[in-house]
Amino acid sequence: MKVLAAFGLTCCLFAQGADTRAAESRPEPMRLGLTDAVNLALRNNLDLRAAAMDQRIAATRVREALGELDPVLYGDLGGGHREQRFPGVFPNPSNPSQTLVLLINDQSETSDGSLGIRGLLATGATYDFSLNTDYQYQQENAFLNPIFNSTANLRLTQPLLRGAWESYVKAPIEQAKISVQESVESWRGTVLTGIRGVETAYLDLLFAIEDLKTRRRSLEVADEVLATTRIQVETGAFPRVELTSAESARAFRFAEVLSAEAKVTESEDRLRKEIFSFDAVSDWTTPLVPTDPIEPPEAVLLPVASLIDVALKREPNVLAARLVIERQKIDVERRLSERAPKLDAFGNISANAVNDDGIQAWEDAFNRATNALSWRAGVQFEMALGNRSAKARLAEAELVVQKSRMQLHARETDVTYEVRNAVRNLETARRNIKARREALRLAEEQLANERTKLENQASTNLAVFQVEDQLNLRRTELVRAYLDARLALLDLPRVTGAPIEELTAKP
Repeated sequence: MKVLAAFGLTCCLFAQGADTRAAESRPEPMRLGLTDAVNLALRNNLDLRAAAMDQRIAATRVREALGELDPVLYGDLGGGHREQRFPGVFPNPSNPSQTLVLLINDQSETSDGSLGIRGLLATGATYDFSLNTDYQYQQENAFLNPIFNSTANLRLTQPLLRGAWESYVKAPIEQAKISVQESVESWRGTVLTGIRGVETAYLDLLFAIEDLKTRRRSLEVADEVLATTRIQVETGAFPRVELTSAESARAFRFAEVLSAEAKVTESEDRLRKEIFSFDAVSDWTTPLVPTDPIEPPEAVLLPVASLIDVALKREPNVLAARLVIERQKIDVERRLSERAPKLDAFGNISANAVNDDGIQAWEDAFNRATNALSWRAGVQFEMALGNRSAKARLAEAELVVQKSRMQLHARETDVTYEVRNAVRNLETARRNIKARREALRLAEEQLANERTKLENQASTNLAVFQVEDQLNLRRTELVRAYLDARLALLDLPRVTGAPIEELTAKP
């Protein structure tokens, strides 16, 4: 017996120690309001962080478009050996009336190099400036040996019609900048949708907690009724079947409490998923304690017409649709330019000098007294007969703009409907709250009356539990009405793209 007692004491101490360690390792509860939850989501939510990368990706396309105006430095360097054999005709020294044909073998060492820069100007002009040097050393006697042949060359071409001027050249840059703005609006839309998910998860947790409270109150009522019924059965006032009915009702309500507790845990996990980054394992186990009240705040909205006006100016999808049209209009302008005939003005100038000294050859090339200067200028013309390809591309671009305008109008119509619907839902929810409060008050009175009747043996357990079920339903309906009102109010920033402070009338 002493051994058993010692073993039991050891087990108890071990269990207490395990409970103490578990309590010490359990994370502290996190108390947070809805605003706190939204801020955590904006900082930690992986989907929102991934969506923010689209802006950085779009910004790289602007730099890529600007890169078309970057100059290009190019050059080459080479060398080799050249041999050439050819017949040479010379007078015969011994007989001047005759000639001799001799086979001449010409050998020389050669090398050449060039360095240049070319690029595109904002006007559409292309330029190419190059420096070229050819070196030749003849192994046989020559009048000039070695030979450095240096040439500086500049060529400019300016389109006058097709593909001309800054509006055409910088169009891809402007389109890329507009794409950055589109990505910003897309990110705003993603943020608003993400915030909506956080709000829904937060309010679902609030509802689950309130529902658990309702189920626990119901269980308390069942315990009280069961206790009263047991006394009534023991005194013979009620038949034993009433005890069985009360025990059954109590077991059912206990099962509802377990289901409600599981729903709270599920709702906590859903909110955790929205607001945590899960860099730490404790993110999954941190208890969440919502601090916002379940009742919706009082807010006086702007008139519906004013809300719609705000939405048409701020809603991300509307703004993105307008940006799409602006980007496509630029494409139409480019297609108009490409439909025009090609008319380019060009000019070319080169300076050349030859010397047996390489450095002197370059000095001579840039000295008008010693160089050989050549230039040429003119225009080039080209026109496609019929030009159906360019006309088709222009027609396609114009149709795309028309389509986007239709889509913009459709989106504006959707936003108008969504704003009107959100306001209507809020008004309906507020009226519903008043009705549900009155229904709850009457259900509480009815339950109190039915329990009094039960105590006076004028009712049955079944009737009490039926009335109590109706009371639970009224409580749940009131909580749902509260949440519907809060969701309708929170839906306005999503459908308008503006914070709630800009949607309410100032006191």
